[in-house]
Amino acid sequence: MIFRIFEDKLELAASAVVEAATAIRGTIKERGQARIVATVSGLSGTAAALGTIIVFELAGHLSDARTATGTHLFDPLMVIAGMIPFVGMILVPMLVRNTKVTDQGLVRRI
Repeated sequence: MIFRIFEDKLELAASAVVEAATAIRGTIKERGQARIVATVSGLSGTAAALGTIIVFELAGHLSDARTATGTHLFDPLMVIAGMIPFVGMILVPMLVRNTKVTDQGLVRRI
């Protein structure tokens, strides 16, 4: 295992992109079906981008609305952020299903 210390966030992000691309290419090579991997990758990237936009907008509105109060500005945002993994834990079993693609053998049965 190789450990590396990054000087800044951009270097860390660039390294993460390279590693993710390598993992995706390996998966495509193993399965031989690029369409499924690309679809999942695209959907997750889109969801991450939209989530980031929403969180930044929410943080801006919360900080503006709570400036006059004596409380911490980001308390509600931290509560919401803490609930996101729990909501995801509930949604994944509800949304992930076996389909005809599973029957064709393109993806593994769950």
